[in-house]
Formats: sequence, structure tokens, C-alpha cells
Amino acid sequence: MTTTSTPAHRKAATPVQPQTNGLAISSLVLGILTFSGFLFLTGIPAIITGIMSLRRGQPERGMSIAGIILGAIGTFISFLLFLLLIFLIGFGVMNHAPTMQDGPSIDTMPTESTQT
Repeated sequence: MTTTSTPAHRKAATPVQPQTNGLAISSLVLGILTFSGFLFLTGIPAIITGIMSLRRGQPERGMSIAGIILGAIGTFISFLLFLLLIFLIGFGVMNHAPTMQDGPSIDTMPTESTQT
């Protein structure tokens, strides 16, 4: 007579979850935030965290690469916008024409006519 019994120390099967790479996720999130108005404030950190993730050889290479690309594009766009702003300010200063708000100039001041 044979009896089969299950061991008392048997553990329940737990699913193994893959490790996630925090640097890859943060790179992707920062790269996406670059286009929501933060520009270089999140673009440069997206590039840095993406490169750090790639150097560590984590499995989420796609997220790291996407974060680097989005961060680079956002940083490039912010650089172009900065140059455009500087150009427009310089253009406005160079082409400043005096207006009545600046006060009357010598040529437009009324003169008194003397009639006898």
C-alpha cells in the first residue's frame, strides 16, 4: 500500500516578473515631457538617463533609444527657438523707430510764430 502525500513545505507558484529598468523608463518619460513645453529642461536629462541605461546593458534598449531621440529633438528645437528669440530681440532693437511715447523730437516740436 503506497500513499502519496504532498510535502508540507511546498511553496505556491509565484509568477516571475521581469525586472524593469528605471533609467530607461525615466528617459522615455523625460523625452515625452520635452514636447509638452519643458524643452531643454527635460531634454538633456532624457539624453543622460538614456545613455546611462544603454551603458548598463539593460533589456529595455528601445525605451532608452526613444528617450535619447526625443530628448535630442526637443533640445535641438529649444536651441533653435532660443536663437530665434535672440534674433527677434536684436532685430527689434536695431529697427526701433522713435514714437510719440518716447517724447517729442526736436524736429516735431511746435515753434512759436511771431506775427505782428
